[in-house]
Amino acid sequence: MAVVRALSRDKKIRIYYADISDAVDEISRIHSFNEYNKRFFSEAAVGTVLLSFDIKDENTVFSSVLKCSEPFNNTVVVKDSLDSIKGYSSALIESDYEFKKDIKNNAVFSTIIDTGTKYPYVTEVPVCEDSMEACIADYFEQSQQQKSIVRMDSMSARGIVLCPVLNSEFKYIEAQRETLSIMLDGIMNAASIYDVKSILSNTDFDITEEYEIKAQCTCTSEKMESVIVSLGKKEAMEIVAEMGALEIVCPYCLKKYKFDAAAIEALF
Repeated sequence: MAVVRALSRDKKIRIYYADISDAVDEISRIHSFNEYNKRFFSEAAVGTVLLSFDIKDENTVFSSVLKCSEPFNNTVVVKDSLDSIKGYSSALIESDYEFKKDIKNNAVFSTIIDTGTKYPYVTEVPVCEDSMEACIADYFEQSQQQKSIVRMDSMSARGIVLCPVLNSEFKYIEAQRETLSIMLDGIMNAASIYDVKSILSNTDFDITEEYEIKAQCTCTSEKMESVIVSLGKKEAMEIVAEMGALEIVCPYCLKKYKFDAAAIEALF
């Protein structure tokens, strides 16, 4: 599905709309999520895409991690500069959950901005809001100094961020919040991306960019070899001696990589 950027014709308001339903469907298929796990993952994935909307450096990878106590555990989403996402969740949710009750009091939300340098930029905060939608809005304001209006729908894996071009102009948004809320309601209920663009155009917004986000893993045999190198030859060979081969499973796409004794010898 599509991602759309738009700018108001008076150049004071930015909008970023993301429909990642196809990507969430594919990741859910890979990991065999049930409907509840899928909704939980969808919230984290949509939130991650929205948070990364202003990051344009081609070498930057934006990741989020939502860590909770059982039964939720860790949920990870990664968006790269090629407009693809990957992720996984070790959540085991057998029935519907309530963010306010089940997540709010035991979760930590982290973001990692990796620009390819030695030290990525990491931010970690406890989750204090009653919904993932409110959590993302709070994160924009507290960590990115960007006061915003955020809407998210975990059922359809869609979300939208509305923010001023200049932070000092948020009062301009407040002054027309009712009108903007009606527009956002229409966008979140739109049946297609064509309807979304039509609503934006009819409310004095111009589309500045449109592209797709896809589910794609970037794992390679070479990347897995670096894991073995970090493990060390002695420990790697001990695993081969015991198991017959050293197997590494990519946590994102679940692809298996096997290395025998000869392959490990070659690495070292």
